[in-house]
Amino acid sequence: MLFYINCFSLLIILKKRVFPYYFIAMLLAYCGSKPSYTEQVRKDFSNRVLKIDSSIRVDSFQLVRMDSLTEKIGQIVFDSMYAREKARLETELIAKKRNQAADTGYAQEEINYMKKEMDSIENLIAKADTVKKYGILARYAYTISKNEKSKTGAVYYFISNNGNVLNPDKITDSVKVMVDQLK
Repeated sequence: MLFYINCFSLLIILKKRVFPYYFIAMLLAYCGSKPSYTEQVRKDFSNRVLKIDSSIRVDSFQLVRMDSLTEKIGQIVFDSMYAREKARLETELIAKKRNQAADTGYAQEEINYMKKEMDSIENLIAKADTVKKYGILARYAYTISKNEKSKTGAVYYFISNNGNVLNPDKITDSVKVMVDQLK
């Protein structure tokens, strides 16, 4: 029924010779409606840089590679991010243990919590679907500058199907390292 109504509407439009105007309006509405995926990520990246240091300029930002992730691969990547964070915390704990005055209780609790989470993620990996799409992993190259100095780096965006950035802290930490090198 809906098909016949749309066809009828199209015939009326054609008879009135309004079709070219209608077509152009629809084309403009479609083309101008949403920025590209890379533009959205570029804006997110620029906002992160500005929050770290408002005097930094993003000179270039370009997509290097984008891969679709299945649920299983997505869980493996998530597990890898947890493992890196756990290793960082363990290194921090060792440094705190050397300092007699430092409180190691919180760091130890955090490591114990992460061990449980990693076990849980490993179980999810074993049961994860190898076909169902989980999200994307995109690698971007960028150049930032400040006071006539510039640095080039790369950053990974791990984004779920619903558009959430799953590694915001890693992105920010990566950019902070580059910003510190510009000083």
